[in-house]
Amino acid sequence: MIGHSLGSGLTQIEAAGYHDLDGMIITGISHLINAGAAAPVFGSLLPVRLAHPRSAKARDWGLDAGYLTTRPGTRDADFHQPSQDGPDAIRYDEDNWDAVPAAEVPGVALELTPVTTRSRVITTPVLSVIGQRDAVLCGLLGGTVSTLATFVTDCSSSAALTRSEQRYYPKARSFTAFVVPGAGHSMTFAAHAPDYYPVAINWTKGL
Repeated sequence: MIGHSLGSGLTQIEAAGYHDLDGMIITGISHLINAGAAAPVFGSLLPVRLAHPRSAKARDWGLDAGYLTTRPGTRDADFHQPSQDGPDAIRYDEDNWDAVPAAEVPGVALELTPVTTRSRVITTPVLSVIGQRDAVLCGLLGGTVSTLATFVTDCSSSAALTRSEQRYYPKARSFTAFVVPGAGHSMTFAAHAPDYYPVAINWTKGL
């Protein structure tokens, strides 16, 4: 099972509750988020009908007020910065916004702290992947990885991410971490995103 961001939180909830996965790849999630960087992201969420009142996609999807998306023009700051992804990538991301049910957010939020996470009971092998410059998840102070590794997720290298995150999966049959160089939260838009693909493929083959 593979998830990204909110989807990774749902993947953890499934794995912790049912123990029925051969393995799970979680991208864009950690247990010590940068609260200062996360607050504007949550602040940019609006009901789809308010964010895109004239959007044919919003109308065709028929989503009620319980579905949220990002306010137009905020995805670069929310999911890319301080990574410098190309303008075409940013435009594509803005044009292809998605929606999230508001009711799922509280449950996933519990997966983002060491006290409430259910990752401690997960038994399946885990591959965790994070962008090196993910301002929401990593200890980024002014665009630089913080040295306060005890209090923030250290995304400076794959080895550092392993040290930061492995402790939250004590029952997992294995734990592997990979950092995508230079990538932000929406890491598949980054120039080094292809570095992650063979890692995931080879890890899956080894299950």
